[in-house]
Amino acid sequence: MINYLDSMVKNPKVFFDYDISKECSMGVGGRVSAFISADNFRELSEVYLLAAKNKTRFIIMGAGTNIVFNGGFLDMIVVKLGKGFSGIGIREAEIEAGAGLSLQKFVVEAARNGFDLSTLAGIPGTLGGAVCGNSGDICRSVVSIDCMTEKGGREAVELSREDFGYRHLNINGIKAILSIRFRAPKGDRDVLFNKVRDRIKQKKAAQPTQEKSAGCFFKNPYGHSAGELIQACGFKGFKYGEAGVSKKHANFIINLGRATAEDIYVLSRIIYDKVYSHYNIKLENEVRMIGF
Repeated sequence: MINYLDSMVKNPKVFFDYDISKECSMGVGGRVSAFISADNFRELSEVYLLAAKNKTRFIIMGAGTNIVFNGGFLDMIVVKLGKGFSGIGIREAEIEAGAGLSLQKFVVEAARNGFDLSTLAGIPGTLGGAVCGNSGDICRSVVSIDCMTEKGGREAVELSREDFGYRHLNINGIKAILSIRFRAPKGDRDVLFNKVRDRIKQKKAAQPTQEKSAGCFFKNPYGHSAGELIQACGFKGFKYGEAGVSKKHANFIINLGRATAEDIYVLSRIIYDKVYSHYNIKLENEVRMIGF
């Protein structure tokens, strides 16, 4: 146990020597020093400052749909944003929502209030995770981000086009996203709900949404589709241990039942090496690999 967290031993939201695989969509991973659910900014800042003072690695995770932890023991604190970060407020021209809110709940609530964010329908995870990775180019609709700074303070940051790009957000000094303010095109509610439903159907038809995966494993290289490159190398249905490449979409690595984090990591490196040797293209992970 991390000694400086002794005061939190009886806190029902703090778990020591925690099996982190229970929080991840792939169902793999080892144990971490502490797993904490933070329900408000004070709790989040307190834990972060303690971790920083004691030089312990500190990670914020969302719904665990885009992350794989090493299968060993990791000396780190993993924090999940709790209910206090899941609110949503609707104004006439803007929406503000907490980083811990389900992305799909956000899309539906936006449509209910006439805001068109239907391109995000069918993407798993939390709103904060989506903004962090600019999933579905969500950052184009972001006005500002309320964040925790490196010193544990709170600051609102206006977002500019230079701050984000394909699958990334890059703002110096941000340690956690707390809430996000959006502007989006307006439309008829019924039309928007139909767009959301159609988008989800397309996702289900093209991706293995019922399998244990962490979404698209690799980013698309400029001018190419990672899935097409991987498929062209003959990987659809390929297995390593209990990890496999989806037969439906080659850019999805799935847990076939009892995969380990190492199975997934090794399979990802086999794919990387083959694509590089065939096309001289270095695939970049879209999934966060922690502790490898």
